[in-house]
Amino acid sequence: MHLTIADQKVEKVEIVGHPFTTISKNHQNDFAEAINGVVDGKPLKDLKVDKVAGASWTSDAFNKALEVARQEARFNNRMSVRMALG
Repeated sequence: MHLTIADQKVEKVEIVGHPFTTISKNHQNDFAEAINGVVDGKPLKDLKVDKVAGASWTSDAFNKALEVARQEARFNNRMSVRMALG
């Protein structure tokens, strides 16, 4: 995942998947296509997503990645974070 933060708000999310099966590839693709519509422009501070595009495990991993991003964003107004989902 590549998360871009500006003024403590989500500016853009890019998901780069490495699925092991066709099913997980489909879930990751659906999540990647839907996530920006859910989080773009939202404050990073309390952001949490529920099941996005039917992908609950990917959503859980995304929320864990947001915790890391919050820690790194505390001292930066504009930043990009790259991290693994999972």
